[in-house]
Amino acid sequence: MHPQKKSREYSINRNSQNDEKDVIEFASEKIKEGFDYVVIGHLHKPAILKIGNGFYINTGDWLWNFTYGVFSREFEIKKWNFENEKIQRLLQKRD
Repeated sequence: MHPQKKSREYSINRNSQNDEKDVIEFASEKIKEGFDYVVIGHLHKPAILKIGNGFYINTGDWLWNFTYGVFSREFEIKKWNFENEKIQRLLQKRD
């Protein structure tokens, strides 16, 4: 396994439950202050959670989930669709 990949996986998994708890707590505080949306990309797990009168949104990541956010009246998390086989082959080589 490539050293960078191993390091990245470690970073993603270490304390992820504590990080998620802290981020959701932060989002809850901001929503109580009157924010409608709290969008965070720190964690690698895509999520949209209704909290009180607002929403906590985590766009996920581009490295593993290939997710991104789109806002058009509502926030939506989408996954990139790799139609180009050349791109798919390049991505497979990185593993």
